[in-house]
Amino acid sequence: MNFFIGFIVSLAFGLFSYWRRSVSPSGLWGGVGIGTFLYGFAGPEGFCLLAFFFVVATVLTRLGQKRKQAMGVAQPNQGRRRAREALANCLPGLFFAYLVWRQPGILLFQVALVSSLAESLADTTSTELGQLYGRRCVILPACRSVPVGTRGAVSVEGTLFGVLAAFAMGILGWILGFYPVAGSVWVALGATIGFTGESLIGTVLTNHEARNATGSFLGGLTGMAFFEWFS
Repeated sequence: MNFFIGFIVSLAFGLFSYWRRSVSPSGLWGGVGIGTFLYGFAGPEGFCLLAFFFVVATVLTRLGQKRKQAMGVAQPNQGRRRAREALANCLPGLFFAYLVWRQPGILLFQVALVSSLAESLADTTSTELGQLYGRRCVILPACRSVPVGTRGAVSVEGTLFGVLAAFAMGILGWILGFYPVAGSVWVALGATIGFTGESLIGTVLTNHEARNATGSFLGGLTGMAFFEWFS
């Protein structure tokens, strides 16, 4: 039953997003598939995580669009999400949601689910706001200055915004009942390490979707490890 409800909710959300020109046709159906399975595996709480990520990411992508276009760093297709982008950001989360479904009540998997989506949100936030407000972009680990928009580049401002976004997702996971309040900290730390690691591998891994999926998976594993070690 959860999968059927998930399909109806995801279809309604996807059609509204398409009407608002937030997703492409492929993004619409990719999002419906992701939302259906995430709802089916993790319930309405899991879908709330996905909706929060999508709404915030869409707002940040559209923020300062004209300035980003002038700088040559704006997202293609006017920021409308495509299926491959949605899958790259959410497939690791779907994997962890499947584990939640198969092994209900195990907090480690629930932490991993939220951490993976927190990493995706943190990465998007650090990129979009770092391009607008970052004063100096560098490539890690050499800390060599590079132009804004360089693959794998980070800025202090963008990183701080990313950490705040990770904490926001971590707190939402606690509010939705995925883990005790202390889990929010481990989720945020795991996500932070995940998107920092994604920046590091960005210098050698050229495929954008592969980097996103790797960072999200790393964020989920790291958040789960922190929760296991320190909780």
